[in-house]
Amino acid sequence: MAFRHIAMNNLHEKILGSPWLAALLLVPAFAITILFAGFFFALFVSAFLVLGAILGMRFWWIKRRMKKSGGPGVIDGEFIVMDKRITIIEGEHARDRGAADD
Repeated sequence: MAFRHIAMNNLHEKILGSPWLAALLLVPAFAITILFAGFFFALFVSAFLVLGAILGMRFWWIKRRMKKSGGPGVIDGEFIVMDKRITIIEGEHARDRGAADD
């Protein structure tokens, strides 16, 4: 285990020269990573807030329209029942078929 630790230290020294240089390179990399994480977190939160605002406005608009419509109650009206007739033309012969034939 000690040999591996020494080998890793030698690798760091060969690539970076000293542990201080490694620390100097890792600190800005860590800071940039934190900045990107903060940026994407802010982007996610703002998208969530916009979606919440859109849904809130939609529910407010539906509630407003329902209040304007009056409310539940009896609707009075008149209606007429009409007989449905369909004329089917086949060749030279035509025939009427009433609603009862359906």
